[in-house]
Amino acid sequence: MRTSEFDSSDEEDFGEEEATPFQISWLSLSVVECSQSLGICSLPGCRYKEIRRNLQKDVAEMRDQGVEDVFVFCTRGELVRYRVPCLLEVYSQVFATSGILSMHNHCYGGLGRSGLIAACLLLQLSVSMTPSAALEILRELRGGGAIQTIKQYNFLHEFREKFEAYQETKERLSERSVSR
Repeated sequence: MRTSEFDSSDEEDFGEEEATPFQISWLSLSVVECSQSLGICSLPGCRYKEIRRNLQKDVAEMRDQGVEDVFVFCTRGELVRYRVPCLLEVYSQVFATSGILSMHNHCYGGLGRSGLIAACLLLQLSVSMTPSAALEILRELRGGGAIQTIKQYNFLHEFREKFEAYQETKERLSERSVSR
């Protein structure tokens, strides 16, 4: 194996090198009669394959755009692989506030898991929202790759049934614990 195949993040220095642009797509929740917006983006600070972003600049951009609450849909292993193992610690320092003015979610690419969560949020906030309409809104906002897998697509279409079953189970468990 050649040593050039290894790419150590410890040896990386952005310097004046151009970083991969960081973009937050804002999903207006007005379509479900909510005054909030949900920001969706790919992984801040990611340094993987051809992607080279700067964590400090990306987090500063999030803060400048008013983000206060962040939902991360990456495992610790993914954060290590994408060279942002300290991301959660950075977030806890930067976004340790109270109240929700602006919410933001991301996974690696800001399409699959983040898109699915955003679409499910639309379904949860509006009984008239259909899975197809939620998918269309997300694809207009994030591109045709939003909701990437058949499993994600199916989950979106089954979300309300799954959530209702979850709520019923939760209520039954609550009733049983009270009656003991």
